[in-house]
Amino acid sequence: MLLKKKWLAMLAVMTAILLLGACGGKNAGGGDPLVGGSGPQDGSPDDLMPISEGFEKYPVWVEVYEDPVRDTEIQNIYVFKKGEVTTYNLNEGDIGKSGVVIEDILGMSDDELIKFASKTSNKQYDDYEKEMKDRKFFNVESFNETKESLYIGLEDYYGEDYRGAYDAYLKDQKTMMEDINFSIEGEWSTQANKYTLDVKIDDLGQSTEGLDLIIPNAISKLDTGFISTTFGDYLDYLYFNTDAIFMETGNEERAKTLEQNYIEPLKNEGRFVEKDGFELMHPQNFVPNPFVWKKEEKILSFDSATMNRKIFETTFSGIKKGNGGLFTRTDDSFVDFRLDSPDSKKKNVTIEGK
Repeated sequence: MLLKKKWLAMLAVMTAILLLGACGGKNAGGGDPLVGGSGPQDGSPDDLMPISEGFEKYPVWVEVYEDPVRDTEIQNIYVFKKGEVTTYNLNEGDIGKSGVVIEDILGMSDDELIKFASKTSNKQYDDYEKEMKDRKFFNVESFNETKESLYIGLEDYYGEDYRGAYDAYLKDQKTMMEDINFSIEGEWSTQANKYTLDVKIDDLGQSTEGLDLIIPNAISKLDTGFISTTFGDYLDYLYFNTDAIFMETGNEERAKTLEQNYIEPLKNEGRFVEKDGFELMHPQNFVPNPFVWKKEEKILSFDSATMNRKIFETTFSGIKKGNGGLFTRTDDSFVDFRLDSPDSKKKNVTIEGK
């Protein structure tokens, strides 16, 4: 009987150890709650939705640059429909920040979010374009302040005779009279574009290592070109360089210096358009090259990890991208996505560019 009791006790201990081991295995590898396990490529592929199908089933996707929480700023919102995607720029590039965060969109339906994204993006572009149109290439107020400082300096340092000579020079040379503003050519636009999913294969040529979402003409960018200091140097030589103003050189040598050092180089940055009362190459006649709206391609590169996050009562799922990712709202918290495999039959899926 004693032997039987000892055996039963040992059996109980062994059972407890096995149960504890099982519990420990179940909880191991909790990791980042943003990332599902070891990544979708290591699980059961049949349980995961290819991202190409995800873009077809779930139309609205949100891009962030960091681990998404309630106050994470949204960079772009993408709307997928019938093999095309529209990019709404909310917080990226020169157009400035909208300040929209994830919590702002939680209560919106897809239709409401699309309208909100369009309105917000349009305002960003409109405000940026107005700011650039109001930007001055030349500011006559600042010019006059500099000119007045030179007046005072000439009189204090050289005496009234030099100030009188400077007045005579300005009358002959003709001073600057008004601002010169930049202009804008073309228009910005938000439009739907066909997209491509390009699969990157691992070193063994067996499975997907990464995937690029390629969107041509995705965003509008304002090309401001190259603006040098040549125009300012031209003004300085004409109006503020006392050595140049009062030096005893012939008109021919002076004209040669102006042509070579300032006028010819400026023709690469704009043009001279004659105005009444000014000679053609006078700086007041200079018109800088316009800023030009252009469309640019956007490429989003994804690694093999799935995203899964619940913020308040809204569940988000998607694919990792750097420190952030691209995700959509899903009703089912168990919806997970994977990168498309090399054997994908989707027409818009390519394998390393082919």
